[in-house]
Amino acid sequence: MLLITSSKFSENLIENTKFSRKRPDFIITGFKNETKNYNTHTQLCQYYNSPIFDIYYYQLIVNKQVDLFLKSVSCKWLLFYLRSGKIDQVLIREKLLELPEKSALFSNNQIGKTINITLNKDKYAFVCCNLKEAADTILLSYFLPLFEKSTIYPIIVNSIDFKTQVEWDKLFAPCEFSDLLSSHLMSQLQVILSRFCFDYTSRINEHTIQSQSERKIFVVKNIIDCYPFKQHTLMSLSIQANLNRQFIKLKFQAIFQKTTHQYIIEKRMEYSRLLMETHLDYSVKQVSIICGFKKPQHFIRQFKKFHQLTPGQFKKNLIK
Repeated sequence: MLLITSSKFSENLIENTKFSRKRPDFIITGFKNETKNYNTHTQLCQYYNSPIFDIYYYQLIVNKQVDLFLKSVSCKWLLFYLRSGKIDQVLIREKLLELPEKSALFSNNQIGKTINITLNKDKYAFVCCNLKEAADTILLSYFLPLFEKSTIYPIIVNSIDFKTQVEWDKLFAPCEFSDLLSSHLMSQLQVILSRFCFDYTSRINEHTIQSQSERKIFVVKNIIDCYPFKQHTLMSLSIQANLNRQFIKLKFQAIFQKTTHQYIIEKRMEYSRLLMETHLDYSVKQVSIICGFKKPQHFIRQFKKFHQLTPGQFKKNLIK
């Protein structure tokens, strides 16, 4: 999935000159990479090609608004994940969309057609997984039937759960040579698709069984599920969800039988456990900071309360 510039101004590559803006530097071991410097932006593309799928990971630093095109001659299905940044305008299959950070998109793709993206001054990171015709058997057998309630593409899930984010991150951090085998990467893409299907069907069920006021509260829940490590308050949640603080306070507890604070701590405990399981090299202090705790002692108390073990004891059990 090639990223192509649109305007003549941005098409001017800056060659043989010192590029002043900071270069994206998150490098994936085993992926090929290519950096391009333009007047409007710089981009680092890291990619992995196989007969069944292609993975393209783009990091961009945009200096001024720019229109870009995503184009492929072999992609039949597109799985897209916006890892960071907010895209105000995406034109795909004649539909104009807005994609917030941590959103995912799945769509069939018309070969030769382009996806138009407008980016404002900011930093962006997104993944394009191109599933080719050879992947049809897997998709038709396991995943496409789950989307039968919505035959209109693209399918979008905003604010994906942190567990799904972790599965995406596994693509970018191969630990062994076997992790770079196409069979292993395809297995990981199937895990990601499974999580996408789960998130999608969960959101569909939320909209069918709840009242309008309950659906509004699930927006708050989804924000916490997506960012358990952030310093959420009733005020910040009310701003993000465009809801009254008192409404959130009363309705959230009525629906989930716990306060927003209790739910945030619960999600942080799930997140901390997942971090220690997937990053054995992280210290307890590192995990506590990543999970949003200002003091490690508070994190240790909460972890023991939820898991009946201290973080140190939990780490020792993992290493055994």
